[in-house]
Amino acid sequence: MPDQRSVAENPKRGMHHTGPPSGLADNGRADKGKGARMRAIIWGVAGLTAIYSGYWFVGASAARTAIESQLAGLQAQGLVAETSDLSLRGFPNRFDLTLTDPRFGDPQAGVEWAAPFAQVFSLSYKPWHLIAALPPEQTITLPGDVITLRSDSFKGSLVMEPGTALPLDRMNIAVDALEANASGGPIAGAETLRIATRQEPLAENAHEYAFLATNLRPDPGLMALFASAGLPDVIARANLGGVARFDGPIRPAAPESLPVLTGLSVDQADLVWGDLTVTAKGELRPDAAGLAEGTLTVEVTGWRVLPAALQAAGVIQPDALFVVTAMLSGMAQQDGTPETLTLPLSFANGMTVLGTWPLGPAPRLR
Repeated sequence: MPDQRSVAENPKRGMHHTGPPSGLADNGRADKGKGARMRAIIWGVAGLTAIYSGYWFVGASAARTAIESQLAGLQAQGLVAETSDLSLRGFPNRFDLTLTDPRFGDPQAGVEWAAPFAQVFSLSYKPWHLIAALPPEQTITLPGDVITLRSDSFKGSLVMEPGTALPLDRMNIAVDALEANASGGPIAGAETLRIATRQEPLAENAHEYAFLATNLRPDPGLMALFASAGLPDVIARANLGGVARFDGPIRPAAPESLPVLTGLSVDQADLVWGDLTVTAKGELRPDAAGLAEGTLTVEVTGWRVLPAALQAAGVIQPDALFVVTAMLSGMAQQDGTPETLTLPLSFANGMTVLGTWPLGPAPRLR
């Protein structure tokens, strides 16, 4: 028999332990700890989602207010700035703006642009990078005529530096299968059109620029003048690139304070038109009147079609064709390149002169 006294003196002695094993207790405490951490993570994610959602709605509201304010400001100046609807979508990570039936114009000048829609997109966490898309058909109203633009694709992008000033970093425009038609028929077209700029990394307030058009079709009436010179009605390639210098930063968000162009370098320019290839490079600047001033060195390969082209354009008279051809041939022979002619294209006193032939007014740079 068991020792009754020892049991009485120590009741726990000889009794079985009925509580959970120590290992199970430890597991229970671990499960409770994991659950608390999971709840903390869930609440944290929910909190961040709420904050981000609030940011999107605040940003969308601010964007809508800014756009409506801009439209009202243009209207207050007597300009046309209308849209039948303004929508902002893209929650939670994009701002997708759509203007329905936008119209912008100047009634006094008789100029207006209109389209079925215009769209601007940006990531909500990177609102300084904008992407725009225009519809396949747009209309431009001019005094006495309406021009219809048609394209397979008309897109662009604009990237600004983050901050309060938002200076331009880079931009590009890409258009495919562009056609421009007036009431009397086609006036221009191009297979591809590309325009791009970016900040020049080694110079302040300077932007590299590039323009490219392929299978360019200028006004058919103009191109018909050059048919007698053996030139086709399509320019295979037109390319222009260099650096533009300004007196301050370009701020797309503040168009009323655009900087003034102070200089323009042409580093690469070429035109391929039938058997005629023209390249040019040089430096230009605006004169006191804002017209181009400076000189470009022009090289013309296949120059033998040039005299007839100058005659077709009315630059030289028919009776001077033989003399001009002989003179150009002598210049090419003197340079040692019989098929390539080098000429200065000068801009001075408001005029453009190729070699010794006035071509017309100098282009305006500002």
